[in-house]
Amino acid sequence: MPVRVRADLKALLKVTEDVKKRFRKEVTNGAIGYEMVRTIQDLIDKGISPVDGEGRFEKYSDSYRNAIKAGRVEGKKTVSPVDMYVTGDMMGSLQSVERNGRVFVEFTDEKASYHQEGNSKLPQRKLLPEEGESFTKRITQLILKALRKATRNK
Repeated sequence: MPVRVRADLKALLKVTEDVKKRFRKEVTNGAIGYEMVRTIQDLIDKGISPVDGEGRFEKYSDSYRNAIKAGRVEGKKTVSPVDMYVTGDMMGSLQSVERNGRVFVEFTDEKASYHQEGNSKLPQRKLLPEEGESFTKRITQLILKALRKATRNK
């Protein structure tokens, strides 16, 4: 004997849309979004990539370390950990935003792309995960916390 299930798909879709909306709001404007951005900044400040599996940033080259020690590098450079706050512009540009119904964590300062990609004079220092990569466990837990909060009944 066949079993029939009757479901109101419109109601299910509305609940799904409500959850997505609450999640986007929590991650972009809520305390969890703020905490996530601060956690990423704190890791980078300690010279640790927020990308899972990346670990510590590559150290400065010997010649650059010597230039820092001699005071020939503009800004408040430290030899270790790698200082990503020279002017504060790049780190201050980290934000969590919503566009077209999707949440993005991004840097708006172009210097971030130089570190993210690296080049012949600058080693790659992953600031954010790319396709196929993920955040560290600590940041992923914050994202899951936002999702759990969004799925709770109001």
